[in-house]
Amino acid sequence: MCGSAILEEGEKLKKVGLECPQEVCQQSCLISKEKDKYVTAFFLLLGSIRDNLLRVTGGALTFYSTIICGLILEVILNSKRYEISSALNHLSRISGNLNPRCTIAIKFVIRNRLLYVLSVLIYVISLVYFTFVQDWSRYKATVKFPFYIPPGRAHDVCLGFVLTSSMYSGISGGNTCGVICLLCNTIYLTVSSLITSYGSNLNQKFKTQNMSTFIFNEIKNFKSIVLLIEAVDKALNVCVLFLYCEICSMIFITISLAISKERSFQSGAVKLMIAWNFINQFYLFYNVTMGGSAIQKKGEKLKKVGLECPQELCQKSCLISKDKDRIAMSFFLLLGSIRDNPLSVTGGGMFVIQKKIFLTVMNAVVTYSIIMFQLSL
Repeated sequence: MCGSAILEEGEKLKKVGLECPQEVCQQSCLISKEKDKYVTAFFLLLGSIRDNLLRVTGGALTFYSTIICGLILEVILNSKRYEISSALNHLSRISGNLNPRCTIAIKFVIRNRLLYVLSVLIYVISLVYFTFVQDWSRYKATVKFPFYIPPGRAHDVCLGFVLTSSMYSGISGGNTCGVICLLCNTIYLTVSSLITSYGSNLNQKFKTQNMSTFIFNEIKNFKSIVLLIEAVDKALNVCVLFLYCEICSMIFITISLAISKERSFQSGAVKLMIAWNFINQFYLFYNVTMGGSAIQKKGEKLKKVGLECPQELCQKSCLISKDKDRIAMSFFLLLGSIRDNPLSVTGGGMFVIQKKIFLTVMNAVVTYSIIMFQLSL
C-alpha cells in the first residue's frame, strides 16, 4: 500500500504540468522580461519530476516489498510456531516408523544452505557498495532530518546509522523469506519421500504377503499420512501464500529496475545485483513449487497402487484368510481412502501447489517484460 500510494501520488504530480493551461504559461512568459529563462526552468521542473519518479517507485518499492512482506512473514511464523513445531514432530515420528532409512533430502538441504549463505553475502556487499560508495554523496546532499543536526561528522554518523538500519530491515525481510523457503522445501520433499516409501512398501506387500497380515496396519499408516499432510498444510499454507506474494513482487520490480534508464542503476555492481536477484527469486519460486507439486505427484502414483494390484492375488488372500468379508471390506476401505483423500498442499487454502503455477507465473513474467520493454522505447 505504501509503494502504490507513492506511485499514485507521483503520477498525479506528473499530471500537474500537463494540466497547466497553455494560456497561463503564455501569460506568465509575456509578463516576464526573461521569457527564455522561465520557459527553460518550467520544462526543467517537469523533466525532473518525470525522471526522478522512477527512483522512488523502483528502488524504494524494492525495499518496501521486502520489508513489509518479511515483517508479515515474521508475524505469521511467530503465530504459527506451535503448529509448525507439532507438524515437524509428527513428520519425524512417522518418517522414523515408515521410512527409517530416509535422509530427509540431505543433499538438497546442503545445496540450498550454501546458496542461501551466498545470496545473503551478495546482497550485503551490493547494498553496502551502492549505499556507502556509489550514492553516498547524493544521500548526504538530499537526505534531510526532521530535527537539526550540525553539519560535519555528526551528520554523517546519523545518516550512516539511518541507512544501515534501512539495509538491516531489507536484509532481515529477505532473510525471513529465504528461511521459510528452506523450511517449506525440506518438509515438502520429506513428505513426498514418505509417500513414495509407503506406496512401494504397500505394492510389495500386495505381491508377496497375505493381505490379512498387513491390511489393517496399512489403513492406520495411511490415515497417519493423511493427518500429517493436513497438519503440514495447516501450518505452512499462509506462509507459502505470502512467500509467493513476496517472490512475485520482487520478480516484477526487478524487471522494472533492469529496464530502467536511471543512472544509479547503470553501474556494473548494481546490474550484477539485479541479475542475481532475478535468478535467486526464480530459484526460490521453483523450489517451493516443485516441492509442493512432488507431494501431489507422489499422491497420484499412490492412487494407482490399488488399481495395479492383480485381482487373482486379492482373491487368493481372501480365500486363504478365515475372515473373508472383513479382509475384503478393509481392502476396499483402504483403496477408497487413497482415492478420496487429496494428498496435496495449498497456498493459503486458495490453490493447490503444482507445476501449473510455475508455468502461469512464467507466462506473466514474459508478458510483463515485453510490455515494459515496449514502454521504455
